[in-house]
Amino acid sequence: MRSIYFIDPNNGWICGSGGKVLHTTNGGETWDAQSIGSIIDLNSVFFINDVRGWIVGNMGTILVTFNSGNKWFFQESRTVSDLYDVFFLDKDNGWVVGNYSIIHKTTTGGETSIKEENKSPTDFVLYQNYPNPFNPTTTIKFSIPSVGRNSISTSKVTLKVYDLLGREITTLVNEEKLAGNYEVKFDGSKLCSGVYFYRLTAGDFTASKKLILLK
Repeated sequence: MRSIYFIDPNNGWICGSGGKVLHTTNGGETWDAQSIGSIIDLNSVFFINDVRGWIVGNMGTILVTFNSGNKWFFQESRTVSDLYDVFFLDKDNGWVVGNYSIIHKTTTGGETSIKEENKSPTDFVLYQNYPNPFNPTTTIKFSIPSVGRNSISTSKVTLKVYDLLGREITTLVNEEKLAGNYEVKFDGSKLCSGVYFYRLTAGDFTASKKLILLK
């Protein structure tokens, strides 16, 4: 176990390796296990009241709860580096620190704005899947820009998932796409735990990223 936090003499939480989270409501006389849906190592826990708190861990993991940890939700960290500590002043303003001198600040409680989705992209972009690691589903986002000045132009887009040996697992996208921002779900429920890759091809653009399935 790696971190412990109490918000009063009775209510406290512990987190540790292998995705372990424990909660007590009687000052530690007894502890109940909570599930985060992953076995990723967890390094720090912090609560601002008896219902809302955050946990950070390896591979860029940030979790938030709104009901004392009965259910934990993954938040986007935009990094795969290990995160070591988390601290919040209130429900909106907080910081996370981690490996490679990472310091992240949020003024929205860790929530990611989606307003940018309505803007027309200017470049091809393949984003890191979220959550990552995942079990069993994850979301992959990508952006297709307009070609030249023709805002209604299309591009032939393929998005495929491969294993470490380069064998194709599945095709998620294989069609003409208008310029815009897209997201697709990948379900790994029929696959074994491990490292996989997804590759986006659109015209002359190709990009690949790694995703990790942990069951």
